[in-house]
Amino acid sequence: MEETIQALLSIDCGIAVTRVALLERGEDRYRQIAQATATSTCTPPWRNVMVGVLDAIRRLEAESGRRLLNGDDSLRQPALGGEGVDAVTVVVSAAEPLRVALAGLTRDVSLAAARRALAATHAVAVHQIALDAGVVYDDVARLIAGLQAAHPDVLLLTGGFDGGAHDPVLNLAHILSLALRAMPASLRPHVLYAGNSDLRPQIAPLFGDITDFKSLDNLTPTPKRQNLLPLQNELDVLYHDCCLKRLPGFDRLEKWAANRIVSTAKSFAQSIHFLSRNYNIRVLGADMG
Repeated sequence: MEETIQALLSIDCGIAVTRVALLERGEDRYRQIAQATATSTCTPPWRNVMVGVLDAIRRLEAESGRRLLNGDDSLRQPALGGEGVDAVTVVVSAAEPLRVALAGLTRDVSLAAARRALAATHAVAVHQIALDAGVVYDDVARLIAGLQAAHPDVLLLTGGFDGGAHDPVLNLAHILSLALRAMPASLRPHVLYAGNSDLRPQIAPLFGDITDFKSLDNLTPTPKRQNLLPLQNELDVLYHDCCLKRLPGFDRLEKWAANRIVSTAKSFAQSIHFLSRNYNIRVLGADMG
């Protein structure tokens, strides 16, 4: 945090509970002054995440004795005379998880790595296609029906080690491209490719003109190494763009935030990384939510 931030409001919007906390800087560290909770309001009958946020902040005002809101429910910024705050941080898990369809060569390597990456994000696997599960290349209709029924936000294509065989991944990419082309444009998911890096120039043209497409580093560059972070970072971006922005009231909440709003899962991972880096220790985190 910058030296000028003396008072910080932290907001955590969950699907059931919204938590807020007030932190103040003292000497070389921040300390929590007060905290409060309220029922989250992203679902009926409210359908506005800000109702719960404002309710929690009013309870925080009562707990701390510090005025944080103006009469029109705008934030008092910056902090002056023991009132208001200098900055706001927000994490959110109130939106439904990002829906991801997995497509890969094998269930125990390609798709296992993909599932491991998803486990540390606010995403859920809703459909899977694997060559070793008997994908029928001439049955495009079945692939289309499966994808439409799953209604994924994202289609993740992975498989193959860097420098490995080309044909299996390319064949799977071709059939998936045909399936997406046959789907209504409004139902086509984002496509992420995180397979054999050598094939990026050949994979991109198959999807780039029909839907949003992005190539990432290979999830399994070698048989003994997995590279999950690039995919996890991209899934967090898509969770923000595809899921969080759908929350009623999110646009107002986002204007309050000093930085980009991230999922609770992403914030948890960043906290573990911070502790490990700053204190040069090995950290194991467990989220019991």
